[in-house]
Amino acid sequence: MDQSLPLKPSAPCFPDSADPGHPRQPFRQPLSRHAKVRCQQRGIPQSAVALISQYGDRQHDGRGGIRFLMTGRAMQKLAWDLGRDQSVDRLRGCYLVKSLDQAATIVTVGHRRR
Repeated sequence: MDQSLPLKPSAPCFPDSADPGHPRQPFRQPLSRHAKVRCQQRGIPQSAVALISQYGDRQHDGRGGIRFLMTGRAMQKLAWDLGRDQSVDRLRGCYLVKSLDQAATIVTVGHRRR
């Protein structure tokens, strides 16, 4: 086994250039006015919205949108890429809903109720 390569990445795997083949593209999607208000009300920073959009498990919400939910599996992927700390752990159970229109606008953001 080659000892020169680490098994776990030490830095986030966000490319500096827009490489279309890279699985983790930089976040460039608009938030609706409603989503911005919900972020502020619910204490979810916009940098966290980017992570939820990139790492969250996707499912159709039944109303014409896609829900991105930070499940246990999504949290494991995120912790693998960024490391585990308190700010990452706070994302557990967060979700966002993205519209299916051309702009793929983020409609709302929140915490899943149990």
